[in-house]
Amino acid sequence: MALPKGIVGAISTSNVAAIGEQPAILANLALGNLIANVNLAQENAVSGQQTLNGLQMAVLGKLVERLTGTTPAQVAAAAAATFTKDEIDVLQALVKALKKT
Repeated sequence: MALPKGIVGAISTSNVAAIGEQPAILANLALGNLIANVNLAQENAVSGQQTLNGLQMAVLGKLVERLTGTTPAQVAAAAAATFTKDEIDVLQALVKALKKT
């Protein structure tokens, strides 16, 4: 049984319209993928920055703990092999100044 010519014409027209819209649909899909990829890259960058900020705070906290937890004599003993007498005096004065604040 053959289809009426009106139905065949409607199907042909609809196929032509669908084929004509395909490049726009594919472009929209590509744009959506690009936007999603850029978004993920930005989220990764922010996550990495937050990780580095947390690490920086931990290192700074540990440094302050060590500086305030040592006596000038301990600093001088640890630095005696590396620094001159004048440099050791400067380090001791620095530690004393930090303990006052």
